[in-house]
Amino acid sequence: MTQFISFIIAAVVCLALLGCTSTGKQAASRPGVEMSEVATLSATVEAVDYAKRLVTLRGPEGNQVVVKVSEEARNLPQVEVGDTVEVEYYQSVAMFAQKPDGETEAEVTVSTARTPLGDKPGAGVSETLTIKATVEAIDYDTRMVVLRGPEGNTLTTKVDERVKRFNEIKLGDEIVVQYTRAFAISVHEP
Repeated sequence: MTQFISFIIAAVVCLALLGCTSTGKQAASRPGVEMSEVATLSATVEAVDYAKRLVTLRGPEGNQVVVKVSEEARNLPQVEVGDTVEVEYYQSVAMFAQKPDGETEAEVTVSTARTPLGDKPGAGVSETLTIKATVEAIDYDTRMVVLRGPEGNTLTTKVDERVKRFNEIKLGDEIVVQYTRAFAISVHEP
């Protein structure tokens, strides 16, 4: 958990100091910002060794990689030479201010899914970490804030000019940071 908290604090610093770009998704009722990105990779199955659970994939630039498939991938027998394997990775960081609500200050939610037995392989995993920090001090002129995290640690940082409605954030408000990452893989016939 501490490793995730450190990552989120680093994300906050990135957004605040570097002025990372917003996707435009902002709750109308509260100050905040969200960044997200999606990366997609597609490869073609060149060979399958079912006994050793090895799949050879060729990328769009002709590069090859051999992947050892775990026993959890129960639909490996449905993979055939020529199939397309698609991998999608998504991550986002959203931050917004709210009045204290008394709920848990740090929480991790994980969800997983996979295709039914007998279908082409496919699976997805999503993980969201939510952390709340309390506004301990705020200077509206310099846009500096001091945040106290769930473990009692403090962070002093400057809030980027692109964070709208900064003037509405008050002492004692909570800054909620949600970091989400998701991974999906699917196999399709050519």
